[in-house]
Amino acid sequence: MAVKSSRPHLVAVDTNILCDLADDLDDVIDAVSLIRERLRDARFLIPPTVQHELAHWASRGDVRMQEAARKAIQVCQLWRIGPANLIAVRHGIAELIGKRIRELGLMPVEEINDSLVLAESALFGCSILLTSDEHLRGIEFELLTLELQALISPRQSLPHRVKLSVSFFNGDRIHHSPIILTSTRFLRLPSNSP
Repeated sequence: MAVKSSRPHLVAVDTNILCDLADDLDDVIDAVSLIRERLRDARFLIPPTVQHELAHWASRGDVRMQEAARKAIQVCQLWRIGPANLIAVRHGIAELIGKRIRELGLMPVEEINDSLVLAESALFGCSILLTSDEHLRGIEFELLTLELQALISPRQSLPHRVKLSVSFFNGDRIHHSPIILTSTRFLRLPSNSP
């Protein structure tokens, strides 16, 4: 059963997912297909940092990286995953949020781009960030939610306010998070969402 709402569910897609789609990885194809099936109004976005990563790899990486990035860029059109941009002031806000996430130890200090992808996704109001990065899989969701609430204006539509419960398996426990969907291997969306 598809979840219906008045606004589309925004799904941010991380670089690793785009590369996996380009490589025809079955788990990732299944995850994207399942989200499209369950959330018929889902709109898949490429956050600015992901766009920059792909452009950088396509133009400056080694031959293998250039080819992977170019395939990932091409697959975006096939899968109807479009670029999204922030106004200039929002880029600065995303940087502050990303820095705060790293300062709190929610993500490793060196994961600047991934913290920016997470911040940009929150600023866009995405209900899902589709990624397979381990450091995002183990993120402390409750603290992240509190920080996002404190850092983003109450008028901003926050991802945790979307009434979509996403479950994923991480090790020996199941997490429920309306903010981030990080596992593509053990994806399970609820059939009946409130």
